[in-house]
Amino acid sequence: MDLPPSVPEHTAQALEPIPGRAMLKVLNPERLHSPSPPPAPYQELPQEVQRKVRHLIEVALAASFGLIDVRRLSPSLFAPPVLRSIRARRRGTAQGGAITKMSMHLRVRSQRIDALGSATIAGQDIHLGYAAMVAADEESTLGLQLRSFRVL
Repeated sequence: MDLPPSVPEHTAQALEPIPGRAMLKVLNPERLHSPSPPPAPYQELPQEVQRKVRHLIEVALAASFGLIDVRRLSPSLFAPPVLRSIRARRRGTAQGGAITKMSMHLRVRSQRIDALGSATIAGQDIHLGYAAMVAADEESTLGLQLRSFRVL
């Protein structure tokens, strides 16, 4: 939203949409004087952690497309909701090929790592996105556990 030069930047944060009238906004005086919190500083992950997260996601993608048997996935590395999601994804899908290209973007949030990315399945013209959440787990052999995974 473009504001006139005489209107301070933080005023735009105090404007709230009116329910039922998405194009109209009302000024909330309470938010006018409370500046928004500063963004969290970017936290670089060590290469070893990035490699482990990539490995977990590659295995989950391979299992989702029938390249790996779901029964072989360790519950210490893959949480029950992830295993359910993989089983549901496999129903009614043909076996895919190897994962040829994969992008991954990681973001650290307190005690977890959020991952977003895309992949291409060889042999079929399949381009997909995924969203995952990884958390630390002392019982896991990698020290991490895939807690949430969705093929988009």
